[in-house]
Amino acid sequence: MSNTSGKRALDYVPVFDMALLLNSNDADFAKFAKDEFGPQTSANGFCRWALTPDIKALEDAHFAKAQLFHALPEDIKQGFVSDVEQMGYKGLKTAAKRRKKGAIPDEKTYFMLEQGIGRAFNQASQNVLVNKNTGKHINDYVPGYAESILDLMVARQKIAARVLDAVALYLDVPQQAISQYVDGGHHAQRDLYYPPCQNPIPGAMRIDTHQDRGLLTLLRAENGLEVQDDQGAWHALETQQGEWISNGGLQLEIFSNGFYRAAPHRVKMPDDLAERQKPRYANPWFGGSRLDTVIAPLPELVAQTGQNNFPYAVRAKALAEMGTRGYSEENEKLKKKISGPAP
Repeated sequence: MSNTSGKRALDYVPVFDMALLLNSNDADFAKFAKDEFGPQTSANGFCRWALTPDIKALEDAHFAKAQLFHALPEDIKQGFVSDVEQMGYKGLKTAAKRRKKGAIPDEKTYFMLEQGIGRAFNQASQNVLVNKNTGKHINDYVPGYAESILDLMVARQKIAARVLDAVALYLDVPQQAISQYVDGGHHAQRDLYYPPCQNPIPGAMRIDTHQDRGLLTLLRAENGLEVQDDQGAWHALETQQGEWISNGGLQLEIFSNGFYRAAPHRVKMPDDLAERQKPRYANPWFGGSRLDTVIAPLPELVAQTGQNNFPYAVRAKALAEMGTRGYSEENEKLKKKISGPAP
């Protein structure tokens, strides 16, 4: 029996004006963080941002280019696979994983850039930008693609830092206590393509239930995303044009000592056959700390409560590699070992 609540995440997940992040003075920003943003987002981990006109224009331009890229012939796209993962950049990747026995593969293709080091990418990672089979630049196939994805990465890093500033102000810790990890952090921008699926097994998901592992995710996505609340009910998020979704990852949940929840989410396969036969596009930006950063609760928050909810400190790289279940299991084991069995 499904435990879907029937309530849309459009109602469950609040929407804020992005101008409040970018254009507010210090006093107004602090008031917004403490009175609106924090109280409405800490429990569910998700919110939506109504884009400013300039960010919307940037987003629309690149989203259209990403669709053009994925419409290229398969042999052309495969030429952008990186032979040498220079400076962490990945190029084109295809994933098909079975996360649960009997489930259809979590199948998608994406073009991904990592690190977020700005426009140095154009010189430093020619192995991704240039097709290894034809010798042509990616812009020869989709004019302006390289510039637009870099513009989007730069904008999202700036916006993510402001979102994390708002988190810190709500938690009553120094404003840059968490956002400091964004500058020079480990980031990834993906342009995702999910192929049509005509005959999935009952209950199949395009992406199974998971939590993001970084600090913050920003994305534009088409419908299908569902968010799980802390009671286990699912809320279907019907995305709106001109909005981004943001959600916190495990790094943020740990830094915040559990005050900010890394909400489980998934992408559901449409019930309607006509919808299943359509491709789905999304373009998440995953923002995280440097891979050598030790992820542990901020001391101020441990002092506030007298309780460290994440005693199993871990570096960002290890957290990414062990996965969400691995971390949660280890953390629970260590908490029990420290506190002893419940009376």
